[in-house]
Amino acid sequence: EIFGNNSGESTFHFVMGTYFYYKDIARSIFHYETSFSSAVNSFPQSAKIHYQ
Repeated sequence: EIFGNNSGESTFHFVMGTYFYYKDIARSIFHYETSFSSAVNSFPQSAKIHYQ
């Protein structure tokens, strides 16, 4: 029984599923931004000055 009979339990499962779905997206975005920052920080100093 995935969703249960009452709407309260269904809503709970829906909210939790949505929460974990967006948490994964947020984690992916954060990981991407962290990787991007690392790449930028590893640029030569002249390139960093040029792009800031």
